[in-house]
Amino acid sequence: MANNKVKKIPKPTYIPKKRGVKTSQPVKLPFIFKTEYSWLKTYKGNDFTNYHKDADDYAKNVTNLVHNFIPAVYRYGEDLFKGRKGTIFDRHSKLMPEDKMRMVEDIVREVDGINLEDDVLDSSSIWYLAVPQGIRVVGYYQTSINTFFPLFVDWHHLIFPNQNYNQADYQKFSYNADVSSKNW
Repeated sequence: MANNKVKKIPKPTYIPKKRGVKTSQPVKLPFIFKTEYSWLKTYKGNDFTNYHKDADDYAKNVTNLVHNFIPAVYRYGEDLFKGRKGTIFDRHSKLMPEDKMRMVEDIVREVDGINLEDDVLDSSSIWYLAVPQGIRVVGYYQTSINTFFPLFVDWHHLIFPNQNYNQADYQKFSYNADVSSKNW
């Protein structure tokens, strides 16, 4: 037969004293990379495309994004957004300059369905995050919650093109991962 005795839990002999919380210091929010929009969606228009050559090219780039770029944003993002130097993002990352905003607004409208002019997003907080020889992500940094929201990826570095580094045939790329993934 089962033992039906209920065991009593003894009271602790040591109860730590509660310490008051200092409210004079602001609470430091952790940095967050929040994927809330359709930021990996492909788009082709005017002088921009983020289509890929083929499925292997797409897989390679997304793997690099997940395994290298996003961890680097977590590691250095807070320093970057606070203007501190000494990160891998220093050389190429920047607040989006005004002369590029029309292009960015058009892409964001198509990719994410957001109108930057009318939406809550403040265009003065649109960032171009870039690592040397790597991925470029355009996104919105919201200071009040220490969060970066990616809006789209500039796989071919076309927001700030450079004839020495851009592939000449990027406009021929036709692999659209959005169409390929609709069966899911």
